[in-house]
Amino acid sequence: MRILLKAVRITDVQSSHNNTSKDILISNGTIEAIGTRLNVDDALIVAQPQLHVSQGWVDFKSSLMDPGFDESGGIAKGLDQAALGGFTHIGVLPNDLPASDSRTSIEYKLRMAENHAVCLHPIGAITQKMAGNSLAEMYDMFQAGARFFSDDLSEQRTETTVRALQYTKDFGAKLILSSTFHCGEQPSLVHEGTASLRTGLKGDSDMEERLNIQRAIELAKYVECPLHISGISTQSVLFMIEKAKSEGLQITCDTNLMNLCFNEEATLNFDTRFKTKPVLRTEIDRIALIAALKSGLIDAVVSDHRPSITDTKKTMFDEAAIGSPQLSTVFAALAHYSGLKTDEIVQILSINNRKTFCIDACPIESGNPVDMTLYIPGSHFSWGNTNPQHRELSPFNEVPMLGQVHGILRGHKAILNHVD
Repeated sequence: MRILLKAVRITDVQSSHNNTSKDILISNGTIEAIGTRLNVDDALIVAQPQLHVSQGWVDFKSSLMDPGFDESGGIAKGLDQAALGGFTHIGVLPNDLPASDSRTSIEYKLRMAENHAVCLHPIGAITQKMAGNSLAEMYDMFQAGARFFSDDLSEQRTETTVRALQYTKDFGAKLILSSTFHCGEQPSLVHEGTASLRTGLKGDSDMEERLNIQRAIELAKYVECPLHISGISTQSVLFMIEKAKSEGLQITCDTNLMNLCFNEEATLNFDTRFKTKPVLRTEIDRIALIAALKSGLIDAVVSDHRPSITDTKKTMFDEAAIGSPQLSTVFAALAHYSGLKTDEIVQILSINNRKTFCIDACPIESGNPVDMTLYIPGSHFSWGNTNPQHRELSPFNEVPMLGQVHGILRGHKAILNHVD
């Protein structure tokens, strides 16, 4: 199939056509031509006012809960939500049932996603059953296609993490360590401060995050290998990361969408849609995270997409599941809440996230493979064919937002969304 994009604004700092309006002809999964007033008889014409195109967007922290939690939607529906949100690549956490800690579990995910327009990148578990003790079959998973490994919010013993870093260093994989953990019989639920005082819920100080970040830095220094830290949420750790990077340590980090959009006040009415890990911090922390993202100190943004069923969220705050569905709303939410300019958001999602998570760049140039996101910055966000349950549980479902994704194109596959 041939596709002709008419008069699209190219937003790609790696392209010679950046910030220009061009026609783009796509044929057999490749950009055949870029020019003005291109005319082709046998092509599908895509034309919308104010339509923009960039390299395909990347998210690298999504839970699809497949296998084990079919009621949450599974891989196929999760990839559909990713496409609706403009993502052509997503990294999928191993927190399934059973956990993705073996070669067969990685092969299963890749097989389930092989015909979709969104490329699924399976993240393998570091330890067996994500229990934090014995190492999982990491090299077997690497051979099957996993390049990153994480135990998500589960804690590992230090000696186990050291062994994992030493092991993956030998074959070129990378560990993702969490900035915080969800453990214990009475886990912390809200930020220790205004939120904990006014709700009476157990507070989470930033001390745990500082200790975890310092531990990660010391591990990277000891093993002399790269690692990634996920879920930076507080201003107090930023100087530690800056110092580590200035010393030449190969450390990258990300922050979750919710920590860029909301502060602890969102939890004061016990709305479980705002129960997150890490917890929502102060407004000072939120602003500092945005500044660190703009400066490049924080390398990437992740959705932390965690689909749930209504029963696990429509309950008491301390009993509710962590997180909420996010994949379809990342772009519009950042545009509405973060104060970042549209081009800054697009560069983070398309360029910075690719670099951070080792996904090949795919500049919009003639002869290059197709890997694109189509979007309309000033158009009202549309829920489109979003899962009704996801919409109900989304923290953004009551707020009109600007920034609509028109579709994605990757290789021979295309998903074009309805535009209001």
